[in-house]
Amino acid sequence: MAFLDDAQPVTPPVVVRIAMLGAYCYCYYLGLSCMILPWATPDKLAGPARNAQLAIQALTYIYAVDASLAASPLHWCCMRSIPPRNVLVHHIPYVLGMAPSVYLVWTGGTRFFDCLVSTPTAMTYMGAGCLTSSNEALWVASSFFTNEMLESKSYRVGQKLFALAALSQFLVIGGLSAGFTIHRLSGAMLDGQDVLIRALMLIPCVAFFCIVPFVQIPLLIGAWGRFKDALFEEKRGSKEAKAA
Repeated sequence: MAFLDDAQPVTPPVVVRIAMLGAYCYCYYLGLSCMILPWATPDKLAGPARNAQLAIQALTYIYAVDASLAASPLHWCCMRSIPPRNVLVHHIPYVLGMAPSVYLVWTGGTRFFDCLVSTPTAMTYMGAGCLTSSNEALWVASSFFTNEMLESKSYRVGQKLFALAALSQFLVIGGLSAGFTIHRLSGAMLDGQDVLIRALMLIPCVAFFCIVPFVQIPLLIGAWGRFKDALFEEKRGSKEAKAA
């Protein structure tokens, strides 16, 4: 992605940003609807399983569109001030990791649906990525904010805290659900139950632990550093105001 090293983000037209904002908010709703307890009874899993299939597709497609806009000659970035290269570094690994699951939604039919219902933690994992959509929605929404709002200390501290919380919940919920799902799917595969479908379901879970150290962990460290900087700046400003 060297061709994007010097590319500067360009704010897209309002209609594009509104559409992207709505899409990210919808993904966050889907993510919440997929948060299922491992011991949930089968009669409560049909709805979340359908939403999990929607979540698999929705965020993957939205990331693909967002990355395409950033990589295009237009360099449209709906998230305010995020360089095109950073958009691709964040979005592309997720798109590639979820590609097997998107394929299952297209071709797996009721067999994939039944595999989801029999593995509740898989639904939680498939929706976990959508939980970070709240942070992306805030970044898109900030493109409508005035400079005065963006420069306020309350916004700077709040936005950094929001990003830190979104990344943290994805790492915790995604990591736990991926780990439990790998265990459940491996056991079912050893018993010869829909081996191909479960193998394809396994790929995104394994990909989580391969991608996180190179994408999400650096993002989390950066978010923590920016939050501390904003917080200490807030405290320094309060002390200076009192001294004056």
